[in-house]
Amino acid sequence: MKIVRALVSALIAGTALVPAPSAAQAPGGCPLYTEEGAVLTTPPADPDVEYGPYGFANQRIRGVGIEVEDDVVTTLLTVEDMQPRVIPGYQTTYWSVEVMLGLEELEHRHEGPYRAFTAFYDVNGDRFSFQLDGTGLPPDIPLYGEVLMGPGGGVRISATMEQLALPDGVDVLADAWGNTGAAAYYGVNVLSSRWLKEGPAAAPLIPCPGASLEAGFTWYTAQVRGWVLPLGIETATIEELVAGSWQPLQTVTIDEMGRYEHVFELSQETHVLRLRADGGPYGEILSAPVTVAP
Repeated sequence: MKIVRALVSALIAGTALVPAPSAAQAPGGCPLYTEEGAVLTTPPADPDVEYGPYGFANQRIRGVGIEVEDDVVTTLLTVEDMQPRVIPGYQTTYWSVEVMLGLEELEHRHEGPYRAFTAFYDVNGDRFSFQLDGTGLPPDIPLYGEVLMGPGGGVRISATMEQLALPDGVDVLADAWGNTGAAAYYGVNVLSSRWLKEGPAAAPLIPCPGASLEAGFTWYTAQVRGWVLPLGIETATIEELVAGSWQPLQTVTIDEMGRYEHVFELSQETHVLRLRADGGPYGEILSAPVTVAP
């Protein structure tokens, strides 16, 4: 397949180009990717005929994914057949991958702070562009993206952690979904979405493979929490640095989304902790050391 890399005209001078991480691996594990799950908006059999010039964009989503590498977050959206075209009567077709911030159980879309990675195809200029929108961000931050044309193709859009401007304490992008649609301009904007597909329930903001550790004290009780990737690792060990060597301290259980939380007694002194997990074919996985003090 031919890869089209679009350095979008919307990129302003001084904006750093973000190299996209390597091609997505097989679904599951590293990176977080889903090809299964319900399609929330079911299209009619022949939308172009039924809806005329205000018909729906004809990009049918196959999967949605998120990966993190070197302080860069990349969203991935794959479709049945990626083509640089729009429905007759439209000037622009868009594809977006959207994620909520730190919210894992939502009843309605955009219920909380969000980040939306969007790719646009402009039929008049025959070019792609990419942008980031979200709660508390300036509008339409230009990003780097790449397009894979043809059957099974799609878009990959990358943003740095700095561009994402995540609120303090956010360590996961949650409730991801992909959306395709079209925009027409006849005096007023007409937006029409066709396909909406669920992505991963939670995407920890750590490289894969990787682990994070947060720790705190309440009297003689230590609380630890964090994330471990790839998915499927069931247990890990909290270790303490003692006299220059790491000693096992506690075993924690990791859930199916890669998350763990654990509480245990610890002397009311300053401790240096880390998490260690067996990543199987990925080798040993270690978090960064964390100093916890009463």
